[in-house]
Amino acid sequence: GHVTTSEAFSYYIWLEALYGKLTGDWSGVQTSWKVMEDWIIPDSTEQPGMAMYNPSSPATYAAEYQDPSYYPSELMFDSVRVGSDPVHNDLTSAYGPDMYLMHWLMDVDNWYGFGTGTRATFINTFQRGEQESTWETIPHPSIEEFKYGGPNGFLDLFTKDKSYSRQWRYTNAPDAEGRAIQAVYWANKWAKEQGKASTLSSVVTKAAKMGDFLRNDMFDKYFMKIGAQDKTPGNGYDSAHYLMAWYTSWGGGIGSSWAWKIGCSHIHFGYQNPFQAWISATQSDFAPKSSNGKKDWQSSLDRQIEFYQWLQSAEGAIAGGATNSWNGRYEKYPAGKSTFYGMAYV
Repeated sequence: GHVTTSEAFSYYIWLEALYGKLTGDWSGVQTSWKVMEDWIIPDSTEQPGMAMYNPSSPATYAAEYQDPSYYPSELMFDSVRVGSDPVHNDLTSAYGPDMYLMHWLMDVDNWYGFGTGTRATFINTFQRGEQESTWETIPHPSIEEFKYGGPNGFLDLFTKDKSYSRQWRYTNAPDAEGRAIQAVYWANKWAKEQGKASTLSSVVTKAAKMGDFLRNDMFDKYFMKIGAQDKTPGNGYDSAHYLMAWYTSWGGGIGSSWAWKIGCSHIHFGYQNPFQAWISATQSDFAPKSSNGKKDWQSSLDRQIEFYQWLQSAEGAIAGGATNSWNGRYEKYPAGKSTFYGMAYV
């Protein structure tokens, strides 16, 4: 109750696609995409300063830990060098600096009180490692203005810093974007069969754009080299696992000129969507506008199918995933650990 997710928005679009197929009325697909844009995709005023993001220095490293009691995690400004982000400039050239992805979690009626009145508010929960259960998470505002929590808002519960500043930050769940794109693909196909494809042209263009930005989920958290088993900074695409990780996150200062972005080192089979990868890689209506988008999605399509094959047991079940950062700290893998393109089975 009171909370919704990006997944819910994607299913809303899918329901409207099915409604259009059955009735010939495609206005619901247009409306559902607009609702998603209006409410759960941060607009330019909600992600100020992305133009100041430096892809050569994407973020400051902080270790992950196995138990919430080890947090806050210290931000390592000087002792750990991170890799470079190879897709940002490609995306910026095509669309500008703002990210076109959903934040994953929203308080729909300001039940937690971090917003104004009963207006929907971006919130977040999971921040403290793999053992933090839903019941242990600390709900907090995505736009941190030090109005709630302690003197530093909620920031010092999660990271240890020399000083804290007002900031915003968002996290996506890539299964939701993949599902939204997939729904628009079917809507477009069915509308064409009904002779009504032109009614969805603007939505298709936006779905293609979302697919391009979804490439941010193909990279290691701190853009470290895949399979290195240490903190070797990635250069170009050697930090790409080409899979749909748990998330990508981005943030920046409020009233100050800095921004950051991270990928994710951990990948689960359930977030993969090879059908959406096929759409973005091969379907002309959904072709990415960027220079490398189509090529990257072809690589992702192949890699996702391989990932399913690697994870499938002899009995047929598919379960688990892989990580490029053992224990969340880029440690050496245990002896004999099965690997996938240099990433350890989890």
